[in-house]
Amino acid sequence: MSEGMNADVMSILIEKDKENEEHVDYFFASNIYTKDPRGNGRNLCLGQMRGLFRVTKAGLEAHLLLPIEHDRKNGCFLRASSKVIKQFKADNEFPSKTGFQSG
Repeated sequence: MSEGMNADVMSILIEKDKENEEHVDYFFASNIYTKDPRGNGRNLCLGQMRGLFRVTKAGLEAHLLLPIEHDRKNGCFLRASSKVIKQFKADNEFPSKTGFQSG
């Protein structure tokens, strides 16, 4: 059944975990969906999964430390890390909490 599961890349919660002089670590979370087995053509939310990524302060490079299961092509990671870097460039400060919303 897990082959039909997908992480929601359109709604991602992002929260700072730890920060030091070299990098900032962030948790990111997404709902996991699968086809509803009752056959009504809808998706069923199974819950939420979290992952972890790091942004280096020197080069603003993002590194995936712990992927979200069922995050195909790391779409949640790519959107979450891009959001944090973009927000840092705009505010010159790493956000403590933010999110990516689309659609």
